Amino acid sequence: MEESSPNYDKLYKKYEWLIFKVIKKFFRNYDELVDICHEVWIAYYKAIENGKRFKSEEHRKNWLAKVAYYIAMDAYQKKIRFEYVDYNEKLIEKIPTSSVESPMLDLVLELYERLKPNYKETFNLFYFKCLKVSEISKQLNISENAVKKRLERARKTIKEALTRSGY
Repeated sequence: MEESSPNYDKLYKKYEWLIFKVIKKFFRNYDELVDICHEVWIAYYKAIENGKRFKSEEHRKNWLAKVAYYIAMDAYQKKIRFEYVDYNEKLIEKIPTSSVESPMLDLVLELYERLKPNYKETFNLFYFKCLKVSEISKQLNISENAVKKRLERARKTIKEALTRSGY
């Protein structure tokens, strides 16, 4: 079924409903749907330019659906992370900056500094660098379960010390 020069207009009309259907699981805003749809087609054109060939129309359809899903999911996660950071920035403005006003914050930072090096590194990447468990796992070359366990132990250590301090 290899095509030397596919008719892109025909393909677009044939598969646009499929791509929109996949993307609609993540986005309801029409402008966002169109943007993500364009990204899917750009990925398709790049794949064709790089020699991607499809064995059948079913293969092409499945490839487009899969790419649409991953591009939409990635865009959605970026959007959520941006909204989360924006929300946190508003909350951070409310946090007192003086040590007199925020002894608990000073204590938490002091406890963070006292964590074991591997807990501290994992805690830093997760809470301060906002990396996902999977990203930390790859960066530290350890399993995702090990990352989760380190985070659990770091939180437990800090929580126990806060409880002993009366918080």
